[in-house]
Formats: sequence, structure tokens, C-alpha cells
Amino acid sequence: MPGSASVENMKKLTIFTEAGSAYGFGHLTRCVALADAFAEAGYTSLIILKGDREVSALCKKHPFRFLDWHAQDFDLPEDMQDLSFSVIDSYYASLRFCIKIRQLSDQTIFLDDYMRIDYPPGIIVNSALNASELGYPEKRGTRYLLGPRYQPLRKTFWSRPVKPEQKTIRQLLVLMGGTDPKNLTPRLVIQIQNNFPGLDQIIIISSAFQNQDKILCLANGKTRIIKDPSEEKLADIYLQADLAVAAGGQVLAELARFDIPSVAIGVAENQRSNLISWQKYGFTDFAGWWDDPALLDHISIFLKRMIEDEGLFKKRQALGSKIVDGGGARRIVKEVIKIGQTASAF
Repeated sequence: MPGSASVENMKKLTIFTEAGSAYGFGHLTRCVALADAFAEAGYTSLIILKGDREVSALCKKHPFRFLDWHAQDFDLPEDMQDLSFSVIDSYYASLRFCIKIRQLSDQTIFLDDYMRIDYPPGIIVNSALNASELGYPEKRGTRYLLGPRYQPLRKTFWSRPVKPEQKTIRQLLVLMGGTDPKNLTPRLVIQIQNNFPGLDQIIIISSAFQNQDKILCLANGKTRIIKDPSEEKLADIYLQADLAVAAGGQVLAELARFDIPSVAIGVAENQRSNLISWQKYGFTDFAGWWDDPALLDHISIFLKRMIEDEGLFKKRQALGSKIVDGGGARRIVKEVIKIGQTASAF
């Protein structure tokens, strides 16, 4: 029952999420960001992962366990019955599972993106640009933290040096998330090589890509392939980049943090409202869905417009870190403490 947590566990988070080739990496990276922010407040975290073991490198700073908590008959191990404080970030967690974890916890944070289910009472965090427009219902025992102010980015991205000003657009990033499930990267690289031969391309891939051979053979003097960059390496890449072509997930927030205007591609239906919102804010062009026959042409049109219109590019560049300022994870912790639902209130 809530309120039964032992003194030893009062400052411990148990985080349930998924990551890997079937799920992408976005949920895990923002859960690690939360774990890092709560660590500053004296908490320890245990991350419970459903997914591929290759993703363990992403959470090496915090204890983690691989458990198939998606299974209908899943039961918490004996040593996890006293949860105290829990976090669920998932597109697959059933309402039944959420209720069960909430009942075993003194408090639960649910990370949501599109009002996926009717969550039990707790703290609901939705960092999407349009989160406040979704119509979340007022519910007894529920508090909402909505909008990009609460975007939890990886710790390396919380602060950043002043981005060097470039007089011309020279460097383009291609980032199709942690797995590129639609095998888009090779087509994108070839399209950009053919249509923008003067641009330097940096292609970010991971060990979870199924199409690595097709991508690696495209490297040349203007196209660099970087595999599994560390957070620090990725931050350096972001600081030097001017434009990006990206999948419509967590990476869009990272690009905004580093003032990198992007052309975005929808690869999952649950990204629809967020992609539309990024375009509405004027920072990102939504080129279309991964299976649109005209997708590559749309990308070229949008890139050409930004390259040729310096005023448009500068305007978009100035918007990015005003939307996502890097303080989201710490802000979540601060708000949770403010409303008296951390260990001090248990």
C-alpha cells in the first residue's frame, strides 16, 4: 500500500521503460536524464529495461536490470515489492500495470506523449510542444507538468558552450534515431550527396541499425559516418552542425537545444501531433511520412529554401534553445519536490 516504504527506500526511484531495435532509444535516454537529475537531489535509481542488451551502455551510470515487464503475467521480484517512488515511460505499459505499480508506490511519475491511456493518479509529464492543448482532465491526486519546459535531455546537454556563428551553412546532420527501423538513412545520404554536393554530411548511426553495411559504403570526403557517439562526442557534433534531417522523435528536442533547424520525417503514428507542433512553432519543416513517394523531393525543397534564405535560417536558429533550454529534467525534480510528493512527504 502507498505510504509503506521503508526509510532505506525513501530516496530510491524504480524506473520502468523499454529500449532497443523494436522500441528506439528515446524513452531510455530521457529516463536516464531523470535519474541523473534525481541523483542531484540525493536519489538512487534502478532502471528496469525491456529490450535489447546492447542498450545497456546508455544507462551505465545507474544500476539496471533486464526484465520482461511487458508480459501479462509479470510479477515484481521479491526485492522490488517496496517501490517507494516509481517512474513509467512506455508506449506499451498497460493500464493494469500502471495501476499495479501506482498501488505499490508512494508516488509515480508517468511520462506521456499523447494521452496514451487514462493514467491512475500521479504526476504526468508530457514535454511535447502541444501538451497543454491535449485536454488532460482534472483528476483528484493528479498533477500535470506540461510543455517543453519539462523536456528531460541527457545530462551533457543541460548546459552548452556558446555555439560558434557560421556565415554559411556548411554541415548537415542525418539522424534517424537509435535504430532507423524504416531503413531511410541510405536513401537520404544519396539524395543529399546528389542534390547538395557542397555540404558536409555527418551521419549518426548506432549498433542497433540493421542497415549498417549499406550506410558505411557511402562514406567519402564529404560524408562521415559516426557510430555510437558518446554524449560528449554528440554534443561536439551538435555544436558544429548547421542543419539536420531527423526522425520525428526525442532527437528533435536535442536539435532545438543546440539551435539546429531541421527537416523532420514521421516514422511512427504517435509522432504526428508533435511533428505538426514543431512545424507550427516555425523551427522544423515536416517533410512527410517515411513511406511518402515524394518524401525525398520534399526534403530537398526544404533544405534548399533554408540554405538560400539566410533570414529564414537565422530566424529558426534563434528559436531552438528558447523552446528547449536544457533545464527540463532538473525542473521536473524541482516541481516534484515543491508539491511535496518526494521522500520528504512519504
